[in-house]
Amino acid sequence: MPRNQTQRVLIALDGSARSLETVRQVARFCPPQSIDIVLFHVFSNVPECYYDLEREPKAVKVVPAVRAREGEQRKLIGTHMEKAKEISEANAECLAKAEKSIEKVFAAGHRILEAEGLDPSRITTCVIQGVWSRAEAIAEEAKTGDYATIVLGRRGQSSVKDVFMGRVAHKVIQAARQHSVWIVN
Repeated sequence: MPRNQTQRVLIALDGSARSLETVRQVARFCPPQSIDIVLFHVFSNVPECYYDLEREPKAVKVVPAVRAREGEQRKLIGTHMEKAKEISEANAECLAKAEKSIEKVFAAGHRILEAEGLDPSRITTCVIQGVWSRAEAIAEEAKTGDYATIVLGRRGQSSVKDVFMGRVAHKVIQAARQHSVWIVN
């Protein structure tokens, strides 16, 4: 890379202390004058593990029934608009709380990067919501945003310690094959 060329780096954060360690690692290893950083977070409406059930032999018979039930529920929404409005308001409150929480993580990420010499004007944030797959959203942002590198933690907020790599990290590696992907422990 020529000395005067900057590269965009997407750092995926999930709000955990481990995700801030990812920011620290980037700050330590990347020359601050040659990178632009985007701190990135995805709010997913449906847990990804639900969709992974389709690949589980024991659950394959259950998933169609769950999807059929989901279709029935969508039909009922038309007759229960007031209830939908209440749910929407509750979701908006929940989303507002989640956004406040991730803003604290973004602020901590800014402080870490600035302490390592990165110009604050080279740090931006991005929140995506309403997607089915966090991993696909990360890979799509990297593709459309012309990022050189994606950085994320090996495991997210899950308390499962025996897993070598988390579901999202694994899926990002698969979905973003044209990008450099750093997995931070």
